[in-house]
Amino acid sequence: GLTAFWDSLHYYFDVDNKFVINRLKSLLVPFTHRNWQRARSNEGGLDSHAKFEPPTGDMNAPDLYIPLMAFVTYVLVTGLLKGTRMTFT
Repeated sequence: GLTAFWDSLHYYFDVDNKFVINRLKSLLVPFTHRNWQRARSNEGGLDSHAKFEPPTGDMNAPDLYIPLMAFVTYVLVTGLLKGTRMTFT
C-alpha cells in the first residue's frame, strides 16, 4: 500500500547538502564531471538485479529532490511575480 509507495520514493529523496551542491555543479558545468558510472552497493549478494548506492553514496544516482525543488521554486517565483503585477487570478 502506501508504505511500499513511500519506501520506493524514499530512495530518490535520500540526499544531503554535499550531494545537492555536487549535482548542481555537474548540471551547470558538466564537462568538469569525469566519472558518470553508477556506484554498486555491496549488499544484496550475487542476484541478477544490480543494487546501486542511494544518492548520498553515489553522485550519479537519480534523485527527485532537485526537480521537486525546481518546481516549487518556479511556482513560488511565478506567484510572486503575478502578485506584484496584480495579474494573479
